[in-house]
Amino acid sequence: MQQWIGVAALIIALFALLAMLLRTRRRIADLGSTYHDPDEDRTQTHTVRRELEQLLIDIEAMCRDITARLDTKIHVLNELLIEADDKINELEKVEPKSPPDAKTSEKSTSERKKPQAGPDVSSVVIPDSGEQVEPEPATEAKQDGTDKPLEDDPRFEKIFKLADSGTDLVSIARETGMPKGEIKLILGLRNRKKETREQGNKGTRE
Repeated sequence: MQQWIGVAALIIALFALLAMLLRTRRRIADLGSTYHDPDEDRTQTHTVRRELEQLLIDIEAMCRDITARLDTKIHVLNELLIEADDKINELEKVEPKSPPDAKTSEKSTSERKKPQAGPDVSSVVIPDSGEQVEPEPATEAKQDGTDKPLEDDPRFEKIFKLADSGTDLVSIARETGMPKGEIKLILGLRNRKKETREQGNKGTRE
């Protein structure tokens, strides 16, 4: 009987010791959770600062890229406006004049019926030399198309080389990093300028 009492007391003592150990470990864990290492805090602060600096750098690069794209679009739009003005001027020169009204036609008819006096100025003969000088016809200033801002711009040189080598629009956009619509606009403007120059040269030869 005394042996069983001793065994029971030993078991109770073991349980009490185990409970004390568990309680001590909990306290240590609680203290560890509330403790902050200054070095770790410094490291976290530096990490956050580096991330913020990198974010600012990315934002600045994005702003520069957007500004460059806007400058390119403004340049292309200005070229289109200049070309549109040239087309309007050409159409105004080619457009036939409006027919004269009735009063003007009657006046011109009466003037044609009157005898005309005076020498014929279609050809003038110089008395001393006897040479006949024909008056030179009036000439209009022609646009020679030497203004090539697109071809001279180094930003478009790669686009033109790829397009001339047969590269498709998607590959050109991938190589240059520019939108497909902007590339298409630039190539279309160059083609229109070439057509305008060819038409001007053909009209000059004729």
